[in-house]
Amino acid sequence: MEVYRHSGNMQMRQNRSGGVEYLTFPLLEQTGIVRHLFSTRLGGVSEGIYSSMNLSYTRGDKKAAVDENFRRIANLLGCSLEDIVCSDQTHTVNLRVVTRQDGGKGILRPRDYHDIDGLLTDEPGIVLATFYADCVPLYFVDTRNRAVALAHSGWRGTVARMGRCVVEKMQQVYGTRPEDLTAAIGPSICQSCYEVSGDVAEAFLQEFEGPGQAEQILEKKDGGKYQLNLWRANEITLQEAGIPAGQIQVTDLCTCHNSDYLFSHRASQGRRGNLGAFLGLEKGIKKTLKNFPSFPLGFLDKVITDIMIHTISREDDMANILVCDDDREIVDAIEIYLLQEGYTIYKAYDGEQAIKVLKEQQIHLLLIDVMMPKLDGIHATLKIREYSSIPIIILSAKSEDNDKILGLNIGADDYVTKPFNPLELLARVKSNLRRYTTLGNLNTENNALFQVGGLCINDDTKEVTVDGDIVKLTPIEYNILLLLVKNCGRVFSIDQIYESIWNEEAIGADNTVAVHIRHIREKIEINPKEPRYLKVVWGVGYKIEKQ
Repeated sequence: MEVYRHSGNMQMRQNRSGGVEYLTFPLLEQTGIVRHLFSTRLGGVSEGIYSSMNLSYTRGDKKAAVDENFRRIANLLGCSLEDIVCSDQTHTVNLRVVTRQDGGKGILRPRDYHDIDGLLTDEPGIVLATFYADCVPLYFVDTRNRAVALAHSGWRGTVARMGRCVVEKMQQVYGTRPEDLTAAIGPSICQSCYEVSGDVAEAFLQEFEGPGQAEQILEKKDGGKYQLNLWRANEITLQEAGIPAGQIQVTDLCTCHNSDYLFSHRASQGRRGNLGAFLGLEKGIKKTLKNFPSFPLGFLDKVITDIMIHTISREDDMANILVCDDDREIVDAIEIYLLQEGYTIYKAYDGEQAIKVLKEQQIHLLLIDVMMPKLDGIHATLKIREYSSIPIIILSAKSEDNDKILGLNIGADDYVTKPFNPLELLARVKSNLRRYTTLGNLNTENNALFQVGGLCINDDTKEVTVDGDIVKLTPIEYNILLLLVKNCGRVFSIDQIYESIWNEEAIGADNTVAVHIRHIREKIEINPKEPRYLKVVWGVGYKIEKQ
């Protein structure tokens, strides 16, 4: 079915399988670790006003029809009804952490919880489900800690900052960092269709006080009425919670504009069924030897010959290199090439072993896979970066840009996708070792201490103190403060701060940066309204004042 879209760029993909039509977000698909969808009205068995993919047991439809509709959704997701856990929505910001014991609740068995508008889990195979007919679905994927959340956000949830509530809960339960989240804002009612009263508008004006936010969210009409933009309001909330703008995808589909395709409470005057949002972690990714190249007979001789022919600096020949991959054949193959270069090789087969070797041996470079048992490469890299600055090269079969960005953002120096050319891997090893030695990273001088008056930062331990008291900062707050302190006295514009910290173009970054600056001031200043350290230069940007 042809649908009305609000953007020339297709933000949501229409899919059809077994007669059922559903929607997906390309950005969530690119994470490679989740299965998700948003249902449409097409492909179910319900009749009349519920036609045909109604997912509500409480609106008067036949139970047998709703059961069959859920079975069809489960088939699309490759799961059973036992794997699906449903919310109990009452326009709150209450959240529930879901486990395997909750499987089937809301479909096969009654829920033993109430007033729950958001669900979270880090258990693979569990599928979260929330329901809609104009309100906003919010999807969250933590690619580092492998956790997901799904939340329902009507106008009450939006003005109560449901998106921020979810991010804070994921931080508390899973150690989620906002910059590791990929998020999506799903099909719901658009601004041109959503007229609200003055009291609702006033609630949003009081909550969204940032520069220009009122104009972005509300359009005033005659008679004390307003048009409310829930999409933009939720997007602002997610950005202020620390999720980079480039990691948020916003729907281009309005439920009210497309009421033949999507259920809309407003368009149908309440005579309708429910749509469903579904999100869960994949059960796992199996690795095989196809991730490593197959080389022709005599290839190693050619590699050695090529290396002998080219003039290559051998200053790093005595370096110790740790190779970590749970596939022993891959480790052994890499060892062959590196030994020919004169390196000393250490081997590990999971992240825990790698950390143990690093603490016992003097290692100068680490090659590490991502998907491993006990402790994966992402978490291992994060732990290693707490005490070591050695070059880390991630080896992974995951080749999407998001995967590479994730690896580099959590502290890796390079990212090589499998299968790879051994000559390229050798070149990257040499390049990273050269930077590590030539630029002085092996010396013992401590260049990681920065002090401005009573404000001190130890970049080795990531510890911040003010007048001797430890200050707890989020990773984003820490990186912003470090940038400003290292360049004490220099004024950075909002765009410069955003592009330095988030490594992406600063489009609409004002609110995001301003919120983090405010939080930093609240933590390091005695009186944030009269800051001693973090000063604003009006119309230009921010700086750390020289003391």
